[in-house]
Amino acid sequence: MSNENRELFKRAISEAMDLKTQRIDKEIESIELPPPSERHKIRMNRLFREQVGGSFLPFPEVDKPVAE
Repeated sequence: MSNENRELFKRAISEAMDLKTQRIDKEIESIELPPPSERHKIRMNRLFREQVGGSFLPFPEVDKPVAE
């Protein structure tokens, strides 16, 4: 495959992926997500504590103090 054909192929793939992404974006625009469950909130707090660190928790209202 020549360099020119390779570049044309890359451009075609890129444009196809862009179109697919735009189509998906339009489909999900009108979807309304339900509010996160308490279990989800607790898991996200744990993820932030273990992986991100720091003092920020996305859902402080469900944070339960750790018994020492």
